[in-house]
Amino acid sequence: MKIDLYPDQVDLIDRTRGAMRRHRSVLVQAATGFGKTVCLADIVERHDGWSCVIAHRQELVSQVSMMLARYGISHNIIAAESTRRAIAAAHVAEFGVCYYAPSAFCTVASVDTLVRAKGLESWAARVTLWIVDEGHHLVLDNKWHRAISMFTHPACRGLLPTATPARADGKGLGRP
Repeated sequence: MKIDLYPDQVDLIDRTRGAMRRHRSVLVQAATGFGKTVCLADIVERHDGWSCVIAHRQELVSQVSMMLARYGISHNIIAAESTRRAIAAAHVAEFGVCYYAPSAFCTVASVDTLVRAKGLESWAARVTLWIVDEGHHLVLDNKWHRAISMFTHPACRGLLPTATPARADGKGLGRP
């Protein structure tokens, strides 16, 4: 299914793609309600390679998964088994089919499950695009940083979409 985008979203995606050609990681700020998750789905759909979208809570993992499913994008889910089952059931309830596919090029991951999981080295070495939903969570040496550090492919790029790039604790986002 084609992803329908508003002109502002098309502009944001085009500028983001340009920045990602020049930089290893890019922070994208857009207001709440702008449609960052729709933009993320478009970027993932057009990415030529393995990708991983990392989210904080099971509700956000589910939200990202449902958005990808809405546009027919099959994806793996790295999360608790109960979360995977609930998301797969939600896919079937809303779309009549499940888009959870363990061998898909795209993965949606819970940050906590991702950093604790064992045996992901081969998969992680293939990832050429990581996206941290709510990118302001990422600072050096936290779990988000540990998660993206798993991705070792030399062509790997990162995207940090957020509405609020300034952190309440004053910590800088650094240069992942």
